[in-house]
Amino acid sequence: MNRKIEYLFPDSEIMIFTKAPEIGESKTRIAQTTGLELAASFSGRLIEHAVKTVVDASLAPVSIWVADKPDHPFIQSLISNYPLSVFPQTDGTLGDRMSNALDTRLASKHSVVLIGSDCPFINRPYLLSTLTQLKHDRDIVIGPAEDGGYVLIGLRKNDKRLFENIAWSQDSVMQQTRKQVDQCGYRLFELDMLSDIDYFEDIQRWQPLITSVPALQEWLQNSGETDG
Repeated sequence: MNRKIEYLFPDSEIMIFTKAPEIGESKTRIAQTTGLELAASFSGRLIEHAVKTVVDASLAPVSIWVADKPDHPFIQSLISNYPLSVFPQTDGTLGDRMSNALDTRLASKHSVVLIGSDCPFINRPYLLSTLTQLKHDRDIVIGPAEDGGYVLIGLRKNDKRLFENIAWSQDSVMQQTRKQVDQCGYRLFELDMLSDIDYFEDIQRWQPLITSVPALQEWLQNSGETDG
């Protein structure tokens, strides 16, 4: 899709880590309550919301990194509808895949910001703050998650130690990452803590916020899985 955008940080890039919303493979913890099809549908809405938020922010070029099936019809529809590049994630642990992707883009960018597609509360001011801190020579910016992980990481330079000895998907991720940041001697800036959506209870808990996201509000109304 060809669309001329004047970016505020043209030498940076915002990367979205995700995977295609496949029935039976997406949001399996939410699927325990909603069923496989609705969980995959919700995953798709989250992904597209993340893409739209980042693209509409017009802060930096956008890329999406797909864990598998980059040729999936859903992913291809995103390419058709939004100005973004698509790359496959490499093999390995989550830390390996993140580190490899960041290395790839930092080879030609002043800074990069990596987010997932599970936190619909990331907005333009949040991303703007990240890129501004990186421009002002912070080495690393992290958005902590309420569950003990993080929803965003921004870097001007990568060190593989940032992603080593981390118990991914555990509530100690952020604590362990802070130790790795200190080991690297990086100057860290922490953003406000946000919540990501991993369980059906998260949808219920954050429904007032989720309903402020049109695509997710429509999903809630159509699913009939929550009140309101």
